[in-house]
Amino acid sequence: MLLRKMISIKMSVSQYQEMTVRLLLMMLVMSNDNEENYDSGDDVWNDDTIPDPLSSDDEEEEAERESHVDTIPPDEILALGKTFGCAYEFKQALLRYSLKTRYDIKLYMSLQNKLGAVCSDTEYDCQWRCYCSYEKSKHKMQIKVYENKHICVRSGYSKMLKSSSIAELFKERLRLNPN
Repeated sequence: MLLRKMISIKMSVSQYQEMTVRLLLMMLVMSNDNEENYDSGDDVWNDDTIPDPLSSDDEEEEAERESHVDTIPPDEILALGKTFGCAYEFKQALLRYSLKTRYDIKLYMSLQNKLGAVCSDTEYDCQWRCYCSYEKSKHKMQIKVYENKHICVRSGYSKMLKSSSIAELFKERLRLNPN
């Protein structure tokens, strides 16, 4: 029904992307609801086993989850010689780097075994670039060229960020913090 509304109504690209993200999130929530086993309520509560809502264990686990997501420095996301299992993992690393550093990165080459990215700033002729290709000896994708020298201004804009990427980020955060 929602898809019919989107097709029949003329909408802008940003509105379409927003609706797509909402639809993906709704589908994710609905699939999780169908998989859960609901409690019938017949169980008798035992006061000794009821967890304390203010316990320090919960706070420590939550802090650990949040700290793990945002503490990876950009130098560890992309580095010369770093390996990836596939091209998709490299693209995800580029996206995380772009979001963390707030530089706009674009792919100039995207083949099955060769990927190249450059800074998309044309005003300053930025020197930043990263090239990743398949390494036969390791059977993985490996960064072969990495020049981490930005001379441009941080735009805070990312052309690599699409609705599917946003949905993937939400999915990861929901998995890490379901509350």
